[in-house]
Amino acid sequence: MLISTTGFVYAAEGSVVLDVVPPPRTLAEAMAARGHDEGRDFNEILFETGVSMGPVEVRIEVLPAEPAEDTTVDWEDAWEDFDFELPAGTVNLYGPTMGDVLNIGTIEQPSVYRFRVQANGRSRMRDLVATEAVESYLVQAWVVNHRTGKNVS
Repeated sequence: MLISTTGFVYAAEGSVVLDVVPPPRTLAEAMAARGHDEGRDFNEILFETGVSMGPVEVRIEVLPAEPAEDTTVDWEDAWEDFDFELPAGTVNLYGPTMGDVLNIGTIEQPSVYRFRVQANGRSRMRDLVATEAVESYLVQAWVVNHRTGKNVS
């Protein structure tokens, strides 16, 4: 299950990646799967940042159902809902080339999650290298029971 958390991620190449590391397998499972491991890895860009490289603040909210839009903050940018079919494993956010990993939980059974991303500060240091966080993101996620065809990976 994904968990709500807040932290900093070091964006790189103008993006932040959502990654699922599969759980360890027994030797028998690994031998049985030899040559058939397509689909065991999941690594997708969750969102593009304004900065080329540097820390960004990320708040993850894991919700039981689709939330109403957050009107407590005037968000400058928003990406509408998109779906990812996430396999079992440990789920992390990080920049694609370096930086700290923000763990956002473990998925026991493959599930389709819908994500909504809202952002502030993306235009402050467009395509530059930041040394402190100038961008903040709210990432909302919830399980959906069926595929909607919205960018399912």
